[in-house]
Amino acid sequence: MADRATGKKWTRPEAMLAYRLYCEIPFGKMHHRNERVIQLARLLGRTPGSVALRLVNFAHLDPALQARGIRGMSNVSSLDREVANAFATNWDSAVEATAKAWAAMEPSEPADAIVEGPTEGVATAKVRLTQRFFRRAVLAAYDFSCCACQIETRELLVASHIIPWSVNSKERTNPRNGLAFCALHDRAFDAGLLTVSPSYVLRISPELRRFQQLSLIRVGFLDLAGERIRLPSRFVPEQRFLRYHNRVVFKP
Repeated sequence: MADRATGKKWTRPEAMLAYRLYCEIPFGKMHHRNERVIQLARLLGRTPGSVALRLVNFAHLDPALQARGIRGMSNVSSLDREVANAFATNWDSAVEATAKAWAAMEPSEPADAIVEGPTEGVATAKVRLTQRFFRRAVLAAYDFSCCACQIETRELLVASHIIPWSVNSKERTNPRNGLAFCALHDRAFDAGLLTVSPSYVLRISPELRRFQQLSLIRVGFLDLAGERIRLPSRFVPEQRFLRYHNRVVFKP
């Protein structure tokens, strides 16, 4: 598909960068006035409108958005499908490749550059890079709110891995292996005091009932038992990941 304004056909590397951006910003902000859309358009020599249109094209391929009745643009190309599949089948590889490409075009951009510092090895730098993408993608999918208590204070939000990346490194960058929690619920989730069932319902460990006299425990945990989490606009958690957490991490 060509850019209507410039007549330039989109290349696979360009589309890969666009899909990365699609993952990192909320669906409602995929428009030509968004600063990150404008930045990518400048780097690619395209118009912000063209980049925004490409992002909305990807929405047509997203089953979570389709389930909400959001169809995106219907003129999805084979390149769009190929790029979306490239991310879905190997998140780590796609994230690393696009980070390098972005850094090559924008050397001053610190967010995604892979830099080996004097005390930091390449492996550590790659972990930072993939973690940064994971955080951006997960929090954007949940519209920057905790899926349990729905607090929207960004400084308190954490992108939690359902299966820890130390257990399954192949899924450490996959946004569907993530949940957006506030810091309190993130710690409880990691400790097995809180989990989310495969039907997306909050389960609270009986261990917390020992502290039910504390209002924070009652309101922050016990009152939430049986409540359905706020589902993300994209990248709905995979049930197999949630089953793992329920079976292995949670303290029933």
